[in-house]
Amino acid sequence: MDYVETLQQTIDDNIPLVSALGASVASYDGQTLIVELPLAPNVNHKNTAFGGSLYCAGVLSAWGLLFLKLLEVEEEGVIVIFDGRVHYHKPVTEAFKSTCELSDHSAWEKFLKVYRRMGKARLKIDSEIICGDQVCASFYGEFVVQKN
Repeated sequence: MDYVETLQQTIDDNIPLVSALGASVASYDGQTLIVELPLAPNVNHKNTAFGGSLYCAGVLSAWGLLFLKLLEVEEEGVIVIFDGRVHYHKPVTEAFKSTCELSDHSAWEKFLKVYRRMGKARLKIDSEIICGDQVCASFYGEFVVQKN
C-alpha cells in the first residue's frame, strides 16, 4: 500500500481546505509524516504565513499521522481533534513543512489497547512547522478516535 498516496487522496476527497492551503503529503517512513505547503496561498498582510494556516498545517500532519498509524494496524474510525494549541516562534517567510513523529510508543500502545477494548480513545500528538531549517511553530494536539 502506498501510504502517501492513500493519505493524499483521503484529505483531498474529505477536507476541502487542504487544496486551498496547497498542502501535499511529501513523505511517510512509518515513523514521521511530512506535509509541504507553499507560502503564496497562506500569506498574510506582512508577507509571512498566516497563523491560521500554520495551525491548520500542524493539525493536518498530526491528524494524518494518526490516520496512517491506524491503517498500519488495520483499524478504522472517525478521527477528530479534541484540543489543540500552537506556539509561534518565528515568522514563516517561504514555503514550509509540517512534520509529525510518533515518538511516544508507550502512549500509542496504550491508546490502541483502549481503542480496541472501548471503541474510543484519545491520543496526544505534536507537530512542528519548519521553514528552512528552523522550527517556526509548534502544534500540540489531542485527538479522539471513535469506531464507526
